[in-house]
Amino acid sequence: MFGTNTKTEEDGAVKFTYVDHESGGYIWLRDANDLSEDLTVDKQYKITYDVKTNSGSTWRPGVRDGASSNSVDYSGPEVTSTEFVENEFQFTAKHATDAYLYTGGMAAGEEAFIKNIRIESWMATTGHQIFEARLQNGNGH
Repeated sequence: MFGTNTKTEEDGAVKFTYVDHESGGYIWLRDANDLSEDLTVDKQYKITYDVKTNSGSTWRPGVRDGASSNSVDYSGPEVTSTEFVENEFQFTAKHATDAYLYTGGMAAGEEAFIKNIRIESWMATTGHQIFEARLQNGNGH
């Protein structure tokens, strides 16, 4: 977690609670942490997930690409719904095991919920799915 924010599980989702750091928390995207395989360096992926917030306030999921220097943050759509909605965005992995999904822009009183995380290899030019790697239980635990 970032700062002293907390990470728990609630209703089948990973729940991040803001305590003192706007970046919230993170879920590693690697085989050792529930992904069915490690990412491939320089491969493009599409990440799909269900998200909600506790209060209708705004936070934004993102993926840090895992590069050891000059890393890139890819951002998903802002989350304002108090009911689960499906979102997705694309990113390029720069490390096989150091990329992670995180909750950004959190503030006092906020809770971020993420579940049903799916990652698939993605070719931006055609949108063709090559393979799919899923979190073993879909919630980062």
